[in-house]
This record gives sequence, C-alpha cells and structure tokens, in this order.
Amino acid sequence: MSFLGLFLGYIDMVLLGRFIDVEFIGYYSAAFHLIGAASALLGFSIVLFPIFSRLKGERLKRSLKKSIKTVLPLSIFIAILIMFFSPLIIKIICGG
Repeated sequence: MSFLGLFLGYIDMVLLGRFIDVEFIGYYSAAFHLIGAASALLGFSIVLFPIFSRLKGERLKRSLKKSIKTVLPLSIFIAILIMFFSPLIIKIICGG
C-alpha cells in the first residue's frame, strides 16, 4: 500500500507538471509529504489490537472507553495544530 501511495503521488506531480507552474508542484509535494507523515500515526491501532483481542466483557468495554478518552482529545489537538501550522511549515520547506 505504501509503495502504491508513493507511486501515485509522484505520478500526479509528473502529470500536473505539464499543465501548471513548478512552484505549485512544490506546494503540492509539501502537502503530500505532510499528509504522508501524519498518516503514520494511523499505525497506532496496530499496537492496541493485541491488547484488546485478549480482553472480554466489562474489562474490554472499560479499556475501549479509556483508550477513546485518551486518543480522541490527542487526535483533535494534533488536527488543530496541523490546520494552523501547515501554512507556516510549507513556507519554511518551500521558501517564501
């Protein structure tokens, strides 16, 4: 999957390069790489799956609620940070 995403991301840049200016390809590339780095956090569920697969009944419900209470505020906070700081990060990376 990661190879396919990488391949499709670069194919988009090659195809877009024929129709738009190079600086916009840089912005597209920076945004693509920022999203790629943030999507690495999705692998966190792989860590929790073996733990939850062993639990049963009330203990499972309690653990799921606890993990949701922990992960949800953290993910909302990170999403807000990304929304506010992504223009600044793109300007630093691409120059501007």
